[in-house]
Amino acid sequence: MATPGAFRWPPGRPDRPDRPEAPEPRRPEAPEATRGATRIVEAEVDATIVEPKPRTRGASADGPGGLWSRAEAVWLDRTIDPLAQRLGEAGWAPWAEGAYCHLCGQAVGPGEVDAEGCAHCRGERRPWTRLVCLGEYRPPLDGLIREMKFQRMRRFGEQLGQMLGERVARCAVRAGLDGWRTVLVPVPMSRRRRMERGIDHALVLARSAAGACGGRVAPVLWRRHRPSQLEVAPSRREANAAGSMRPRAAWGSWLSRRLGMGDRWAPGAWGALAGRGPVLVVLVDDVTTTGATLRAAGRAVERGCKRLGIKDLRIWAATVAATPARGHGGERGWWRSVGWRGKSVGKTGFLKGGLTG
Repeated sequence: MATPGAFRWPPGRPDRPDRPEAPEPRRPEAPEATRGATRIVEAEVDATIVEPKPRTRGASADGPGGLWSRAEAVWLDRTIDPLAQRLGEAGWAPWAEGAYCHLCGQAVGPGEVDAEGCAHCRGERRPWTRLVCLGEYRPPLDGLIREMKFQRMRRFGEQLGQMLGERVARCAVRAGLDGWRTVLVPVPMSRRRRMERGIDHALVLARSAAGACGGRVAPVLWRRHRPSQLEVAPSRREANAAGSMRPRAAWGSWLSRRLGMGDRWAPGAWGALAGRGPVLVVLVDDVTTTGATLRAAGRAVERGCKRLGIKDLRIWAATVAATPARGHGGERGWWRSVGWRGKSVGKTGFLKGGLTG
């Protein structure tokens, strides 16, 4: 018994005379008939107990509900929502395969498209035989593309490129081209514009799409600096893009063929196209409006492949979005709805509303 008034920690009830410990309560025994079965069940339960795995450092930070995600939501001020969250809140989903024209990317209804295209593009000549697209250039897709291009949101480009590559792979399987070599050619930009924007958005899309469809990226085109398609009226875009692209030099492969060495030496990006067997070339860009930029890129690829002697070739085009044309939910010209007045890029370099060719 402790001395009255003595210090004790932690504080508890007043001192009481020591009491004998109460005996441990006994569990009632089961009847003799069920005693053996009870032991078997207890043994089975003990055998199924799984020892908890040792906790690894940082394991709780993984996943959207992890420690770091909760800390960011509570202590940090989020400036831009993730792509999946923005698409989910807007209720956006990629186009179904038959919801758009396979040549120009315009939204169509049942029976409005055939092998020659839709009413908007039927009769036009183009280098590609198939256009793969995710949706129309409308919210929320338009804002994501602008942020990728003019705010250098590379993460958005990688995620959109992955979605585009998965669709290219599915379309190739349906077309019976799953055994072909797939080469993705990004639509180039001039060096000056690349330095101004700080990102080559088409190359970012192509690299991510190649990882999703199992292809290779081949930046085989070079582009002369000209006024941006954003600054040119739609009626003049074809002339502005014509002749602005050309294939990069591939004289090493040409000399190798002349010397009878086949495709053993094809330096640079052309090496992805110079292999044996059929090849599917996919032109990759962010948006198609009039198709002038894609046509110029497709013609340049055709000239380069002809120089290399590649005959078993098929060209496709793949864009994240397509601008609605006149008669397809708006004027052929988004510039009327966003107040286009020529140059629409402010001092910050962020486009308030516009597209590429």
